Amino acid sequence: MHAHDGKRALELAQVCEFDLIMMDGRMPQMTGAETTEALRAMNGPSATTPIVAVIGGDAEEMRACLDAGADDVLRKPVTVSSVARAVAGVLAPRADQARSAA
Repeated sequence: MHAHDGKRALELAQVCEFDLIMMDGRMPQMTGAETTEALRAMNGPSATTPIVAVIGGDAEEMRACLDAGADDVLRKPVTVSSVARAVAGVLAPRADQARSAA
């Protein structure tokens, strides 16, 4: 599913359950950091959904995304292998927890 801005991402998070959120750092209406912070403050599954922020900015933007609750940050331009590593990195701990609980 795709949200064209942060406000729409929040709306979708209220009605859908996601396995992973890829967050653009610079979206209209709300930045990736602002949207991430709002998602983390929500009740329900979206509050703990892994978030990988994809940014075009500097260390300050990266820090803002991490401080807001992103699990990982990638800098543009991204490669298939960097996305794969980030996704595996944020999903692996959750898979380990699920196996432990079973």
